[in-house]
Formats: sequence, C-alpha cells, structure tokens
Amino acid sequence: MARANQGFPREAVDGLRKMLATHPEDGDLHQALGLLQLQLGQTDQAIFHFERSAAIQPRRADWHSNLGTALSYRGRSAEAAERYRRALAINPAWFPALLGLSSALIGTSNFDEAESVARRAVDVEPNRPDAWINLTLAQARAGRSADAVGTLRDALARFPDHPSLLANLAAGLNAIDDATREEVFETHRRLGRAIARQTPIQPRALATSLSGDRPLRVGYLSPDFREHAVARFILPILANHDRARVETVAYSAAPNPDAVTREVASLAGEFVDVSAMRDDALDGRIRADRIDILVDLAGHTSGSRLAVFGLRPAPILVSYLGYPNTTGLPAVGFRLVDAITDPPGSEAFATEKLVRLPGCFVCYRPPADAPPVTPRPEGEPVTFVSFNAASKLSAATLALWGRIVSSVPGGRLLLKAAGLAAESGKGRVLEALAASGLPAERVTLLPRVPTMREHLGAYSQADIALDPLPYNGTTTTCEALHMGVPVVTLEGDRHASRVGSSLLRAAGLPELVATSADAYARIATDLARDTGRRRTLRASLRDRLAASPLCDGKAFARGLEAAYAEMWKSAGDALFYAGQVSDQPPPMPIAQDLVAAPAAGTMSAPEGPTATGSISTTTP
Repeated sequence: MARANQGFPREAVDGLRKMLATHPEDGDLHQALGLLQLQLGQTDQAIFHFERSAAIQPRRADWHSNLGTALSYRGRSAEAAERYRRALAINPAWFPALLGLSSALIGTSNFDEAESVARRAVDVEPNRPDAWINLTLAQARAGRSADAVGTLRDALARFPDHPSLLANLAAGLNAIDDATREEVFETHRRLGRAIARQTPIQPRALATSLSGDRPLRVGYLSPDFREHAVARFILPILANHDRARVETVAYSAAPNPDAVTREVASLAGEFVDVSAMRDDALDGRIRADRIDILVDLAGHTSGSRLAVFGLRPAPILVSYLGYPNTTGLPAVGFRLVDAITDPPGSEAFATEKLVRLPGCFVCYRPPADAPPVTPRPEGEPVTFVSFNAASKLSAATLALWGRIVSSVPGGRLLLKAAGLAAESGKGRVLEALAASGLPAERVTLLPRVPTMREHLGAYSQADIALDPLPYNGTTTTCEALHMGVPVVTLEGDRHASRVGSSLLRAAGLPELVATSADAYARIATDLARDTGRRRTLRASLRDRLAASPLCDGKAFARGLEAAYAEMWKSAGDALFYAGQVSDQPPPMPIAQDLVAAPAAGTMSAPEGPTATGSISTTTP
C-alpha cells in the first residue's frame, strides 16, 4: 500500500495478488486489492474482491459499504442499496453507507426514501457537503425543484462557493418560475469562478500550427456517449463530419458503455475511454492528442468533466448541446446556439462568445427501433401529454396545463417521469392541477418505463404534447413529433425557454409556437377541437420531421464545420495556455472517503444514478 501511495498502484496490485496466492482467505488483502482496482478503473475486479472480503468478515460495515459503492459505479443500484442496508444494520450511523444508500435509492427512483436517508446523513455529518448534494438531488428528481433550490441555498450558507452545490443551484434555477435572468447568470458566473480557483494553470505557448491547409482536430468530451438524450444529437454529427475538414476524437466519460457507446466509437475518428481518468491525466491525454478545438457536451450536468476545461487542454474550448445555459467558466471561449434560442442581446448573459449556427442549433436522429405511428381510436377523449422530467414541472407549468385541459370537455392529462414514482412528487403535481381546476380523476401519472421502445410507444395514448416552462424539452419534443404528436410551446426570454421554438420552427411548425400564456392555451385548445387537423398531423409528422432541416445531418455538419473554421481563424497568432504532457498520472493516495461512485449529479441531468458515494478505509 505504501507503493500505491508513492504512485505505483499497478505494482502494488501485483504484490497483493502474489500475497493472495498464499493467503486466499485474508479479507484485508481482498479489501486492499479492491480499493486499488477501483481507483484504476477495474471496477468488476474490485467488486469480486470486495465480495470476497465481505464474505470472509461479514460484520464489517465499511466493507459492505465499499462493495455498495463499487456496485453503484457499475450502475447496479438495487444491489448496491442492499449492501448499504447491510452496512447500516451493523452500524446505523456509518456515514459512507448513508451517503451511498441515498445515492443508490436515487438510482432506483426511490426519491422519497432517498431524501429521508440523505437527511440522516446530514444529521450524522452536517459539515459534509456531499450529504447535502444527495438531499437536493432527491428533492429535484421528485419534481420539487423549488424545494431543492431552497435547500441548496441553505447548504451554500454553510459551504460558500462549493462547486458541486453551486452547480446544482445553477441547474436548478433553470427550472423554477421566479428566477430572474440576472440571478441565474450571476450564479453561473460564481460557479465558473469557483471551478477556476480549483484548476490553476501554467501559461505556455501552444505547440501547434495555426496555419496550413489541414483538418482541424476536434475533440468531443461527454459522459453521455451511451443510451442518453445527448446521443440522439451527437450521432448525426459524428456520422456526417467531413474528414477532410475535421478529424474527430470522442472522449467518453460514460461509466457503463453500451451499444450506443460502441456506435460512437465506430463513427468517431478516434475513441478514448476516459471514465477512469483523473482530471490531470485527462488534461495530459487531450494535450498529447493535439486537439485544436475541444467541445464539452455536458455543461453542469451529471458526470460532467468541465473542470478539465479550467486547465485549458486545447487552444479553443467550446460549450455545446447538453446544458441550456452559460458555463460561467472563464476558460471556455465559445458556446454554440442559434438565432432563436439566443437572439441579439443574449450576450449579456453568457461568459462565452455566442456562435449562432444556421437554422436550429441541434440535429436530431430518431431511434431506428421506434414503433410505428398508430391512429388514435375514434371517440377517445383528447389526451394531452408531457414526458419531460418531473423537475421541469414548475408551478406555472402545472397551473397553465390544468387551465387548458380542464377547458376541453372530457380532456385528460397524461404525465410520465421517473419523479412521479415518488409520493411527494405525485402529491405536488395533483394538488397544483386541482388548484387550477383539473381533478385527479382526469390525470394519469406514470413512472419511467424500462425501454426506449416502451417510452416511445406511450405516445400512442397522446393527442397533443405540452412543452413545460421555463425549461423546455429538447429530446422529448423531437420524440413526440417523430411519433406523430404535435407539440405546443411558449417562447420565453432565455435559451432554456426558447429551445421548443427553435425546434418547432426548424420542423416547419411555427404555428405551434406561442408568445404568451393566453396564446399557448388558445393554440392547444384549438388543436384539441380540430379532430381533422390532428389526424392529418398524426399521419404526416414523422415524414415531415425526417425531411426537415432538424434531421438533415449533412447540412448541419457543414454549418458546424464552418463555425469551427471561423473559431480557428479568429485564434490568429495568439498564445494559448497548455501544460506538460505526462504519460503517468500523479500518485493516487489511498484516503479515507475516497470518492469512487459517479461524480455528483446536477438537477438538470437525466434521471438516473448520479448522486455521490464514498469509499472508506477506516473501520467503523
């Protein structure tokens, strides 16, 4: 273990394996080997040794807890929860198990219990910010974004400028009704400064040529190169890039690769799994790859590696796609948007230079295995739907939807989201709708479904989709159109509330864009009354979407490449920041409560296991 602390973890692993050959029933050896393998990204091997150690000494709460964290890292949240419960049966106040259990419960969509367990963790260790992070995530995922924002403000009074808490606050403010643009922007700037303070850089002239006729090397960095909303928009870009103009490198921070990960790898010029790399090692790898333009696709969402951008690993740093606001990070020079999402004047609320792509700022690729569009049965009541995350269901959204649906004779509202599995989330939604005149018997609430085909198939019950405000849908809007369901949106005053307008205009449906709440209600109710128009839209929307600029991958890639070329041209002969490239990461100390589960999630992230967990090397 001393060799591991000196920066030679692989040598330490070899030594421990030799010792295990002669002491196969030594729980301490299995535990030590598991800890090292977890740090090296060998999660499955770590799980094996943690299981062995827990079987040898089943009364060790810390060992059950460590196994739970490793299982969480592999996305096996239900199994992880069981291990954390076993640890807490031995020691009910064991903080790593409380923290990990709240994370695992978030991963299994048990948000109310996750909140309760996170509160216990806060009571045990009130000065640990990670417990507060899980508490606010549980509240947000249950659809209680305003409660989560309030809790985050309380936590930040204890931990001023803590980056993860600020990231959750910044993301949460995107979804609540009463946050001003000025407050949201200042929170993002404060977050950017906090991240920058954690990533000191050393200036050095960049060793690359700014001239010459050569393809630009563009790196895309994301934790979401997997079955995830972001993939629907990055795949057509990778598939259509002109390799004579752009050489792509996909840096995948996805902890659990899947078929989509493999497709990304097949489409990118180069593919690098960086899920187990520390920030400094990732910084060195990007520099060694001589990336010209590095594009972050996550922003302040779950699993983001945005802190690496503070190290300036490439001359041009860009924010794009996965987050609906500025990064606030001084190192990031550009943000890709369009003229609808960010009209003139939006520059005052961005720390980056806004680069407006032609048309819509995204390009959508529908899933190949989507079910066919089927006609709605005759005589069925008009059903309005939203399949957006519960965190987007703001008070103003529910009030407007209740008003609309209650005004349509027999009209029904169908909502589907993981957060609606929580009783607190259900209660909030039903109470708000009832206050606006829509009784519970006209509302159907569904939890998340396990497969994409089932998710898309649920649109067979839908007549009209309603876009939430102030945080619009993106993937959900495209999916609804692909399934023949028209979407009504209200164009707001900031990017997050103007995405729906950009998507619908690109799809050739500007008549579904409202500029006031009254107009939104009128468009929705008029559509509800016009059975013939709805039938025509249902039969034609899939083909219209496919033929629209929103799905034209080749044209979109050309516009994106032109934007990259202009960014590169604007670099001129300036000096950029770069650091030493190292083949070996610095030493990885074996420390108490070493974070080993996925990084803290944020409230704008897709629903899933994104909270914190910790590893312990101290006996309870």
